[in-house]
Amino acid sequence: SVIVRRLAKITVEFSSFKESVRSFLLIRDSPKLPVAHLCS
Repeated sequence: SVIVRRLAKITVEFSSFKESVRSFLLIRDSPKLPVAHLCS
C-alpha cells in the first residue's frame, strides 16, 4: 500500500503539472488560438 500511496502522489503531481503547462500554453497562444479549442 506504500506503492499505491506513491502512485497517488505521482498522479496528483503529474496532473497539477499538466494543468500548469496547459495554462502556460493558454496564456502564450491566446492571441492566436480560440480559447474553446485549447479547453477541449
